[in-house]
Amino acid sequence: FEKLEDEVTAYNKIVEADAGRAYLQKYTASLEDKQNQYSQWQEHAYFWSKPVQQQCKSPYVLAIVTPLMARAHRLVQQAGELIFCDATASLDRLNTPVYIISAATAGGAIPLAVGMTSGEDIATMTQAFEILKTILPSDAFFGRGVQLGPMGFMTDDSASEYQTLKATWPQATLFLCAFHFLQSTWQWLWNSTSGVSSNDRLLFMSMVKQLLFAKTPDELLATKCRIDNDVHVQQNKKFRNRLQSYWERREEWCV
Repeated sequence: FEKLEDEVTAYNKIVEADAGRAYLQKYTASLEDKQNQYSQWQEHAYFWSKPVQQQCKSPYVLAIVTPLMARAHRLVQQAGELIFCDATASLDRLNTPVYIISAATAGGAIPLAVGMTSGEDIATMTQAFEILKTILPSDAFFGRGVQLGPMGFMTDDSASEYQTLKATWPQATLFLCAFHFLQSTWQWLWNSTSGVSSNDRLLFMSMVKQLLFAKTPDELLATKCRIDNDVHVQQNKKFRNRLQSYWERREEWCV
């Protein structure tokens, strides 16, 4: 995509103004060139899905599995266990989300696939993961297979990402990343709409950490009971509601 910006600019000069369509056309042309370049590989490196409709702002998706990633699926045991899926956005002026799917090993993170989409809505993400399944090796996820998927996924607290993974690999257990869990909590506490006073932010954050790092189920229940009875918590309905919503999903984030 090194020349993407120049290609899009040149394309827009010779066609009618249609930002979404211009981007798609140039993305498609660029990726078709890449796909032809790597067609000699035994394992597919790129797969491109054209927009569903030839209209302005139609969604587009891209899935990438390189030979290195395919070998990791077959040879790395962790590829069939807990898989990490994280999205990074704001990388270009199109704000294209890039999804990195990787496995944690003693030697560091091993990439298993990469996806790019025009948006983070459920329909677009579902199409991206379904396309990804078509280019993964048949013995993906350390022999578990494309349809079964890994034992589990760890993600951030994205509702669309959660629902998409659950629909694509329903037998996989989904976990909420502790870092993202605490990050989103801290951001919410500092949001003026939370109604949390500056004096209570550190207190509430400490409470959430105590729940997150409880060592036993009994300790977790005791901590939850103590927090529910805290006078500061009882005075903030929004925090109580948020805490309760996370409590109902505790199997996803309890360390």
